[in-house]
Amino acid sequence: MLSFIFPLLGRFHPILVHLPIGILVFGVLLIFLSKKQDKTFLPAIQLAFLLGSIGGVLACISGFLQYQFEGFSWDTVQFHLIFGVLTTVAGFFFYGKSKKTSDPSTLKWSSTVLIGALLFTGHLGGTITHGEGYFTEVMPENLQSLFGGAPSSAAPLTLPEVGWEELAYYEEVVQPILNSNCQSCHNPRNKKGGLDLSSKEALLAGGENGPVIDPHGYLKSHLISRMELPLDHEDHMPPSEKRQPKKEELQLLRLWLENEASFDLKLGAAKPEKKWLEPFFQREEIAFYPTVTLSPIAEDTIAQLRKKGFYVEPIAQGSSLLKVTISFLKYTLSK
Repeated sequence: MLSFIFPLLGRFHPILVHLPIGILVFGVLLIFLSKKQDKTFLPAIQLAFLLGSIGGVLACISGFLQYQFEGFSWDTVQFHLIFGVLTTVAGFFFYGKSKKTSDPSTLKWSSTVLIGALLFTGHLGGTITHGEGYFTEVMPENLQSLFGGAPSSAAPLTLPEVGWEELAYYEEVVQPILNSNCQSCHNPRNKKGGLDLSSKEALLAGGENGPVIDPHGYLKSHLISRMELPLDHEDHMPPSEKRQPKKEELQLLRLWLENEASFDLKLGAAKPEKKWLEPFFQREEIAFYPTVTLSPIAEDTIAQLRKKGFYVEPIAQGSSLLKVTISFLKYTLSK
């Protein structure tokens, strides 16, 4: 009857983990605000390190329970959990140091180690929650490489408007849909529930709860059935805070499953409705200004126009097209 308690405590981890972080950072901030031989903040510093470290213990326990009951693999959480414990130990260490010192300013530079541990442990936690490369995926590709990330492979589904019939249904439709909607939690590094949806082989392998494609009832497969649950349903996937699949993506997944989840199927052979494909067609964008090449207007001509009350400027940097407006007030006064 009370078996729900431990899973429930595990779900408190996101709440419990942020509180001690704030308290410990507050303690370090007070250290840096302390002047030499000034004990004013010392009691508050000691209390912050004590409460923050106790909170760290609770966060570690709840995190371990979440790992046990939420389907995370050990490979996914091990470093986050280990560094969480080490950070908590560091918090108690600085509490002990603050009890022995009469000058908190002497702890300034050593306490930055605690900040570094908090940042690194938090980064690992963010990676578990949001997927590998969460912080770098919004950066330009050159910056992603600089910070050790790799350009995201979760490109949205795009289809050619001509020739889409010959596309391989799984490789060029289903897998991009899974990449966009499921990759952050179900990839080779972060296999939530033991499930990896990044390849054909991983998809067929299923997860800790068994296969996600049911050969005895394809449309009952977890791959689609959990996506179609109400958003507030406990078993709905992806989680409500994540990107949700478009209705057209769900239709295309269903159609693939209706065709017995064939990995050899061509998109045209499945006969999808055209309206399911239209949102993903690549269409050439028409520029607001015409893309023409013109010889630049002589500077003396522009100068004469400006003398007569016209404002003249390029429509864009490097463009030969000009935007010309007139100030009627200036024109009237010049008359």
